[in-house]
Amino acid sequence: MYLKSLTLKGFKSFADRAHMTFEPGLTVIVGPNGSGKSNISDSILWVLGEQSAKQLRGQAMEDVIFSGSSARKPVGVAEVTLVLDNSDHVLPVDFDEVAITRRMYRSGESEYLINSSPCRLMDIQDILHDSGLGKDTHSIISQGKLDAILQSRPEERRALIEEAAGISKHKRRKERSLKKIKSMDEHLTRARDINKEIARQLRPLERQVDRARKYKELSSRANELTQMLAVDELRSLQSQWNDLESRSKEGAAELELAQYRMGEKERELEKLQVMLEEKGLFVGDLGEQRRHMQDVVGRINSDMRLLEEKGHNMVSRLSDMRGQISSSEHQRRRVVEELEDARAQLEEVTGAHMQAQEDVDAAGPAAAELHERRVALDNQISQLTREQRDVQRVADNAALELAKVKDSLSNAEVEDNMYASRLEQIDEQLEEVTASLESRRDRAEELECALEEARQAQVDAREATETARAALKDLRARESEARDKLSEVRSELASQKKLDARMADSSPLVSRLVGALGDDVSGRLGDVLEAPRELEGLVEQLLAGDIDALLFDDTSALERAGRAALDQKKASGEALLVARGVSGSTAAEGASGTRLVDRLSVRAGYGPVVEALLGGYYVVDDLAAALAAPVVDGVTYVTPDGARVACGGLVRVGLDAGEASGALERKRRIRELEGLEPDLAAVFEHVSDQVVEANAAVEEARAAEGDAAGEIARLEGERRSLLSEIGRLEQSANNAEVERMRISKRREQASEAVRAARPRVDELARSRDEARAQASDLGLQIAQANDELDRVRRDDSEAAGKLADAKVRLAQTSERLRSLKGRVPDLEHRLEGIDRRIRGTRQASRSLELLRLRVDPMYERYSALLERASDWAARLRDQASLEEADSASLKKTIEDAKAEVARAKERVDTATATQNEFKVARGKLEVQVEAAIKAITADGTTVLEEALMLPAPTDRDAAERELNQLVRQINNLGPVNQVAMEEYEQLKRRADYIEEQLADLESARKALTKITVAIDRKMRKAFLVTFEKVDANFREIFAMLFPGGQAHLEMTDPEHPAETGIEVVAQPRGKRITKMMLMSGGEKSLTALALLFAVYRTRTVPFYVLDEVEAALDDANLSKLIGALDVLRSDTQLLVISHQRRTMEDADVLYGVSMQADGVSRAKTRSRNRKGRECIMGFFDALSRGLERSREALNEVFYFGGEVDEDFWEDLEDTLVMGDMGAEVAIQVSDDLRDAAAKKNLKTAPQLRRALAEQLEQHFVPIERDPFSDTPSCVLFVGINGAGKTTTVGKIASAMAARGKNVVIGSADTFRAAAIEQLDVWGQRAGVPVIKRDRGSDPASVCYDVLDEADKRGSDLVLIDTAGRLHTSPELMRELAKVVNVTRKRAANMAAGPMPVSVVLVIDAATGQNGLNQALEFNEALGLDGIIMTKLDGTAKGGIAMAVAEKLKLPILRIGVGEQVDDLQEFNAKDFCRALVGESN
Repeated sequence: MYLKSLTLKGFKSFADRAHMTFEPGLTVIVGPNGSGKSNISDSILWVLGEQSAKQLRGQAMEDVIFSGSSARKPVGVAEVTLVLDNSDHVLPVDFDEVAITRRMYRSGESEYLINSSPCRLMDIQDILHDSGLGKDTHSIISQGKLDAILQSRPEERRALIEEAAGISKHKRRKERSLKKIKSMDEHLTRARDINKEIARQLRPLERQVDRARKYKELSSRANELTQMLAVDELRSLQSQWNDLESRSKEGAAELELAQYRMGEKERELEKLQVMLEEKGLFVGDLGEQRRHMQDVVGRINSDMRLLEEKGHNMVSRLSDMRGQISSSEHQRRRVVEELEDARAQLEEVTGAHMQAQEDVDAAGPAAAELHERRVALDNQISQLTREQRDVQRVADNAALELAKVKDSLSNAEVEDNMYASRLEQIDEQLEEVTASLESRRDRAEELECALEEARQAQVDAREATETARAALKDLRARESEARDKLSEVRSELASQKKLDARMADSSPLVSRLVGALGDDVSGRLGDVLEAPRELEGLVEQLLAGDIDALLFDDTSALERAGRAALDQKKASGEALLVARGVSGSTAAEGASGTRLVDRLSVRAGYGPVVEALLGGYYVVDDLAAALAAPVVDGVTYVTPDGARVACGGLVRVGLDAGEASGALERKRRIRELEGLEPDLAAVFEHVSDQVVEANAAVEEARAAEGDAAGEIARLEGERRSLLSEIGRLEQSANNAEVERMRISKRREQASEAVRAARPRVDELARSRDEARAQASDLGLQIAQANDELDRVRRDDSEAAGKLADAKVRLAQTSERLRSLKGRVPDLEHRLEGIDRRIRGTRQASRSLELLRLRVDPMYERYSALLERASDWAARLRDQASLEEADSASLKKTIEDAKAEVARAKERVDTATATQNEFKVARGKLEVQVEAAIKAITADGTTVLEEALMLPAPTDRDAAERELNQLVRQINNLGPVNQVAMEEYEQLKRRADYIEEQLADLESARKALTKITVAIDRKMRKAFLVTFEKVDANFREIFAMLFPGGQAHLEMTDPEHPAETGIEVVAQPRGKRITKMMLMSGGEKSLTALALLFAVYRTRTVPFYVLDEVEAALDDANLSKLIGALDVLRSDTQLLVISHQRRTMEDADVLYGVSMQADGVSRAKTRSRNRKGRECIMGFFDALSRGLERSREALNEVFYFGGEVDEDFWEDLEDTLVMGDMGAEVAIQVSDDLRDAAAKKNLKTAPQLRRALAEQLEQHFVPIERDPFSDTPSCVLFVGINGAGKTTTVGKIASAMAARGKNVVIGSADTFRAAAIEQLDVWGQRAGVPVIKRDRGSDPASVCYDVLDEADKRGSDLVLIDTAGRLHTSPELMRELAKVVNVTRKRAANMAAGPMPVSVVLVIDAATGQNGLNQALEFNEALGLDGIIMTKLDGTAKGGIAMAVAEKLKLPILRIGVGEQVDDLQEFNAKDFCRALVGESN
């Protein structure tokens, strides 16, 4: 398991998302002070659960959230995600990767996640507890924590051993156990209290339960009896119900029969009543006839009396009639006169009426016409008034609109003038900016040249420095060698002299004499002679102790020495005292060999001394020669191997030189060393001078290099400043261009508004004038109509007056005519009446005269008639009496029938009442049945069907008595707690449960106690074992870090390992330190590291984080630390935050952390392993870096405050335009985003970022067919020079070959030999054949040959690189079109079937809008099938991809973000847009 990646967002200085991937080994994080390196170790500590702000170098936990800077606003949340590789399943989870995330919001809320799932901190600690990771472990050594290890108390230092022993989990387990025991004790106390309380409550409940149980038994028996009686009652009721039903049916039949009989009786009664009515009518008729006859008889009697009276009266009446006739004639004459007068008046009135009618008829149509005209004029005036009002409204509206349009026109003209003025200013500004830009670009080119020269100078200076350093190194080596040699010589010389002096003073007498005589001694014998190397041993044997003989310049000194020697009575030993003037021996005649003294080198003036001592010795080759040599007096022959022959046969061999052994050699060595020392000193001095000169040369070279570097820095600074200025000027130019486009657009809009407004003004003016003219015309028409209306009104009034007069006359004449017409008939009628009356009177008088004459005969007839009428009346009276008798009998029958009907009705009523009683009884039975059923099912458990199966009581009365007795017993029980039993059961169960819990708790407590004891025992054992291991490792590592030093660990309380503290005892070599605090900073750091590494070696954890732990170390100690790290990183992963170059050089991976002017930390990687291979970073991260330039511009827009206003949208639009997206696309995207924000109420920056990414994604064309994956396929790569076609071909060939595709590369770029060679390299890397021809070959024929070869090989993917074509050259584009056509024709005739040919344009993303122009030209000439964008490496703006895709409606097939093969990937619009706007992956 190891740390795989770390992602920070909003944590401390890492405001933006920073993603770092790690590999096993040593990763070093570097950066300047204050850049935010240590925030990385803080983030790891924080995500692992650190709750102390002080441990994170803060005051409050809120300090971990980025609090903003002068250029950046604060963020609201800090988030860190740590991903662990768990492929070995060290962590107890079933995931190969474990991502631990911690978030903290500014509101104070915090959350943890494991693999994106919410969790608790405890869950994280539980997962990590066996891994050695966590906030309380020493796997993360933050700044200051290293010193704290030694400064901490021994008890605190104990945690290191516990951590190494892995007993932290046991401690946590013990703590949890102790907490559980404590909790159990509390629960036990509580449970015992509850148990006592329950026992107290159970005692009264038991009594209540007994009563309730008895009540239940009685109630059960009572319920049983109640059910039995109720069932019996139900059965009885059912029998009654059945009987009632049968009786009800019988009663219903009787009622029906009674109703039928009553109906029959009623119908009979009705018939009798009809007969009675008919009989009554007949009797009535008879009575009427009788009364009539009586009336007739009466009238006859009366008539007879009248006839008598009339006879008397007729005479008087005749007289009266004659008078009436005379009066009527007189009246007739008067009426005739009135009639004639009325007829005359009628004729007159009829004429007047006719005249009046004619007048009315004549005046009516004219008046009606005038009235209609008046009404029409009124309507016309109203219509004209409405029209005038409408027209006036139109005119007013037109005038108002005209005023508005004129105002708008004026504003538009002002805006147009303003925009024109602004455009002039922008043009001037653009000219100035362009001129300034050109001058700065020229200066930039000059700076590039100067920078190149300075860099060359720096290279030269660096080479000179390296040369000087090499020379200095060599000279220092020589100096060191000379110093070492000189030191060796001097050391040896001193030791030889010291030894020589000690050997010379081996005789006490000699030593005292030398001390006593002082300057009188001129030297020693061994100092004045020098023997050949081969004779040194011989001379030493011959001289023996005399080699240290004291030499004196004269005899006086010799004498003093002799006396002094003689005075040294107590001094042992002997001394040879020799004066320089001693007589030496001469050479002997006839001696063989070489005289020994002749082979010796003697200091001047001391020859006689040596001759005196060695003058008689002659050197021969060997013993045989010595024996054969002539015998000469005073001559002794010696051989080089030490044999001495005297007197021709006296041989002395094996003489022990004693203390003089090696004296001459020593003295010779001393002389050699003394002679060598000045030479070596001179050489050393010379070399030292050369070193000084070399140092000066190095310093000079360094100075030159520094000057060059300073010059480069100055030039680069000036260049950066110039580039920044150029960028600013370009930005200004772009902004000005954008503003110019916007202002031009607005000016065009204003001009368009002016152009649109001017016709509108004329139109509105015309409309207004026309409306006003029309209103004026309508006003005239209204005035004319009003005049005509006045005239018509006058005429109408006159006509109406005339008509009214005519109508009045007509009415008057009509009334008179009607009156006269009524009067004339009346008069005529009166006249006729009078004539009729006269005639009647005359007729009556005649009739009366006749009647008077007929009265007597009539009186006789009346008498006869009276007799018959009286007889008829008698018969009618008799018949009426008979009929009345019949009617009486019929009435009696009717009365009898009524009585029968009444009796039938009574029977019906009785039957009805009986039915009603049945209904009431049924209702009562229903109530009783329901009550019985309720009684049966009252307990809620009894089923009615089952209850009906119960047997009937044998003795119902006994059962009722028993039930009554049970009820009395239940009542005698008094109040019964119905739920007592349930409460008792519940309480009893609870008591039993508490008892069980008590037993379980006590058992668990005992078990936990045993566990804690076992844990203590295990912890003690593990602690002691680990202590010994850590102590041993500490001793070893300390000795490695402090050669010759010693250190060990001690327990402060060995008798109690569970509580003991740990003391660190360290003694560097040559020091005796009583307290750790007396150590130097470096010593303390190394000691603490030694202890840490001892712990690390004892128990390895997945990774360690060391934050500037080597800051206090010098180079020597740093080397030791690096050696320790090298050993450690073979077993675990190391993350080291450092400033040391040596540490960086030893790293497997380097991460650089920098902080820009905005106060935001950024992590950049230069990843390498020990073999120097570049590591591959995540493509999304690389893409994000590639789009950094565009994203940073968008970030400035999205860091807004408050509401989203118009400035935000303008800034966004400008930024999109400046991102090479193009004005048209940028405006469309901005407008779409604005609409989406309005619809979805988007206000925050993350919401708008997400929405912008979604909007941008919609503008890319999806890939329907990938010509590289969907094979067979032939792809022609086109584009301008330098776009990256050849590299793209090689990368795609490598990628597709790795996927198993049979790929062929064709080199149709026959103009550049380098392109062919480059493709050869790519082909060799990928193992892909490259088909090529000679330089200058026809590209079309090359493509044909490539497809031929691919056809033969059966290749399924053909990649053809074409020559760079300038899209502005029509001839080159036509030639390229020819190449495409030839390729398509050949591909259509492949053996395996037609092979699709795709033409893909490769665009350098850094070319900006020029890339869009290229795409347009290439597409028009060739008909492109897709786009590949390259070089999105941070200098390009990502908007060009969208501009090309939107304009050409072509898919983007691949996108390149770097130089590696994996840096060219399939285009993913979603990832691209999210990276562009800054959305997290």
